[in-house]
Amino acid sequence: MIQARILIIDDNVAVLKSLHLVLKGAFSTVVAVSDPQLIPALIKEENVDVVLLDMNFGRGKMDGKDGLFWLDRIKHRSGLDCPPAVVLITAFGDIGLAVDSLKQGGDDFIQKPWDNTELIQKITEAAEKRRVAFSQPKAPAHPKEEDRLPHPILKEGETGKGNTAHLSDLEREHIRKVLDECGGNLTAASKKLGISRTTLYSKMKRYGLIP
Repeated sequence: MIQARILIIDDNVAVLKSLHLVLKGAFSTVVAVSDPQLIPALIKEENVDVVLLDMNFGRGKMDGKDGLFWLDRIKHRSGLDCPPAVVLITAFGDIGLAVDSLKQGGDDFIQKPWDNTELIQKITEAAEKRRVAFSQPKAPAHPKEEDRLPHPILKEGETGKGNTAHLSDLEREHIRKVLDECGGNLTAASKKLGISRTTLYSKMKRYGLIP
């Protein structure tokens, strides 16, 4: 039994029960709720190690905006010195949402339908990552001017959290998939990806997708 507190958020009751059943046998504390509005209250004491968060709430929603909204609230607007790790649940094959969640601070993602062993492994790794972060000395609230360092400038695809290679692989696969769906038509693919044709060509060249 792994000593970690896991919070599951999913408005699909069947999915929520299934996740709870799988995880309660692996982790010491597992709390499952269907309403994301409860998140701020449930994480405020800094005693949640990992939030397993669905990307969509409400019937018919598939754009992932709800998940990204709550990811931001947990990671950047919770007011916690050490917010919980967040593992996102995405629909099968939705690489684009997975990339967005990692870029915006997510620690990992799992796709539906999930593999139980993989799910437990990813949550275990996220809990350990958060435990290490929680044990680090807290930075002073008002650092001296000489102690302040400029924020690093990250190149496209970098997150500053060790996910660079993972993100690149995901983005490459997503672009390749869209190109296949569009029959290799760069104009159609760039529109579907929401980027310019020039940017798409540049990414294809970078990822070795040009014959």
